[in-house]
Amino acid sequence: MKRASGIPLIAVAVLVWLASCGGESAPPPAPKPTPPPSLTLAVVTGPCSGFDRDYEPFYRELRGGAEQAVEQLKAAIADIHLIWLEPEDAAEQAEMIRSLAGRSVQGAVVMVDDPALAGPAINEASSAGVDVVTFLSDAPGSSRLAYFGYNHEQCGTALVRTLKTLREDAVRFAVLAPKGDDPVMRQRLGGVRREMETRGGLMSMLGVVEFGGDDAPVWDAIRNYQQEHPECNAWIWLSPAPLCMGDPPLDALNGLTVVTMGNLPEWNDWILDGRIAALVGKPPAEWGAEAVSVLADRLTTDKVFRDTNWERPRIVTQKNSRSETR
Repeated sequence: MKRASGIPLIAVAVLVWLASCGGESAPPPAPKPTPPPSLTLAVVTGPCSGFDRDYEPFYRELRGGAEQAVEQLKAAIADIHLIWLEPEDAAEQAEMIRSLAGRSVQGAVVMVDDPALAGPAINEASSAGVDVVTFLSDAPGSSRLAYFGYNHEQCGTALVRTLKTLREDAVRFAVLAPKGDDPVMRQRLGGVRREMETRGGLMSMLGVVEFGGDDAPVWDAIRNYQQEHPECNAWIWLSPAPLCMGDPPLDALNGLTVVTMGNLPEWNDWILDGRIAALVGKPPAEWGAEAVSVLADRLTTDKVFRDTNWERPRIVTQKNSRSETR
């Protein structure tokens, strides 16, 4: 009786052993997504009229990087196209976003100007099947896939910390900002102020100077402020716009330590001759290439797309300017 009862147990053990040794084949791996036969991407920049024309070098570098990325993607997607859209103002930007589906665009990178206008337009484009990534400036609460760019409050923090490392004496600085209620500039200024809450008496913020519109040129604004506040020995520029406005008068920045957002190869000379002490930011050509590549990955692969991708700003000074900006 004992042997008879042991036979089925042995048979079961053999079957289990066979199964563990490959008696049943593992399921085949999921097939990789097949790249689409054609792909049309769009980049919608910020406004390019009036004061914003000062950012033309930025847009030129940005477009060059995006177009280079498209050329590299042709190895996998032969029929890939890039549409470059430069609106004149926030209202036109919203209309351009709404028009993306009608242009047969599958995905778009948008530098949001006014979230109140761009957000609903992004929602409409998304509902029509266009994947939208916001870039360097965001439209929170919209149906965009993700924001790709800086944490602008961290940028403000980085500007203050960088400035402190560049002067051994007491730092008395002013902040230079474009006129208007720009969310990006507001966030950067907030980062500056929050960082200053942790600083002692050896570093103080004197005030905020706005420029743009019909007022005196930026160099006059800086000179006038210096005359009123001779104790000011440093500046934090929240925007790189002054760097796009040509060389400053010889006396505009004498003896001042200037730290600014922005990083273009052509500004390397400003670092080397000491007019600018530090650039904080990634070159726009890299931004353009990465933004297009991230979007293409979303459309052609099964990679998980993160909701946000905060990029820490890069800091360029005389010590590393040749390697960073060339």
